[in-house]
Amino acid sequence: MGTDSQILIFNLSEPFKPEISDYILINLNAANKKNVQYPFASIALNIEEQKLSNDSLPEVMESSSNKQPVYFIQERFKIYIDGFNHTYYIPVGENKYWTQHFTFEIETLKSQTDKLVIEVPKIDGIEININKIEIKKKYFFAPDSHINFFLKNNFNISSISRYITPVYIFIILVLIIFLFFQILFNLPKFTNRTIGNARGLKEIPCTRLKMEAIDNKINIKARPLQFLIIIMIFIPFSFCFYFINNYTVTLKSFWESYKKNITGFQLSQTYSGFYNFRSFIFWVDKQIPEGQDIIVLLKGEPVYIMSEMAYKLYPRDLKFLNIDYKSEEELLREIENINLDKNLNNKTRYNYIVVLSKEIIPPSSLKVELVSRYREAGGYIYKLE
Repeated sequence: MGTDSQILIFNLSEPFKPEISDYILINLNAANKKNVQYPFASIALNIEEQKLSNDSLPEVMESSSNKQPVYFIQERFKIYIDGFNHTYYIPVGENKYWTQHFTFEIETLKSQTDKLVIEVPKIDGIEININKIEIKKKYFFAPDSHINFFLKNNFNISSISRYITPVYIFIILVLIIFLFFQILFNLPKFTNRTIGNARGLKEIPCTRLKMEAIDNKINIKARPLQFLIIIMIFIPFSFCFYFINNYTVTLKSFWESYKKNITGFQLSQTYSGFYNFRSFIFWVDKQIPEGQDIIVLLKGEPVYIMSEMAYKLYPRDLKFLNIDYKSEEELLREIENINLDKNLNNKTRYNYIVVLSKEIIPPSSLKVELVSRYREAGGYIYKLE
């Protein structure tokens, strides 16, 4: 989590304003050169930089440098660090902030975009090269994109698999057709030796020839239904091969990251980091009681971490403390000053401290209790005693 970022700016030959069904394809290669423990990473497309006044967002984005708080609206996606070329699909049209300005009041429309700003992590031992960027348009109505747009912007969903919505649409259509056929070709049932119907006709013996003709008639009319059922099962199952292929190929990323641990039979040390940061934030939200405010100890001022935690843990108050080049006494004084409020009647307000790495340790003179741990490598929650 303590990595820096590199900002890459790509000027576009033609400005664009994405429609809902538009998307971007980014082909890149991420290789693990020094066997560092990073099987995955993430890259962000910076959509908008929003400077927040202290009046609009008090205390949440405060930093030790006293700079004006900045919030980056981003489209973030995961990349595989396995040394292979991968093409990543980014559905930019499904994110409303490509066409609307982010504000706390009234949303206003944007003009066309003439450049792409990409934030790439700088990780020691990891080499990331972007080979190609393509902006794609769909020239037909895409119901899956419109459904995803509605779900993302009304239910606060950050990402949806590009395959899951088409599968559900297809299944629903097949079910509708299946019901249509059932209603249209609702045939009476025949026994092996007799013919009967719902109107109560007397059972009539049939010759083998007649019976075979009747059976063939039923089978012919039943085949479309059987065919639809087979398709309904086969199509969703076929999408599984895409995910099997992805996760089989990217086993190499885990091998490159944890080769020493695996060959040394130290399996408990593998996958010790946390790469889905939003899952970690949800875990923090569950571990800390509702209404409790939080102090977060950080190295530097990682904007993505600060903005994501402030947004996902709202309405809690968060204080971010940069511990770089600070002694224990200075850090202890800052924590005490945060909780110094005459209106609290000497009761601590920020009762919980979150640290993202095991290398970050609260001051030894501070009385804290370890509440929970997300991973061995990081994600610790302390409670002030």
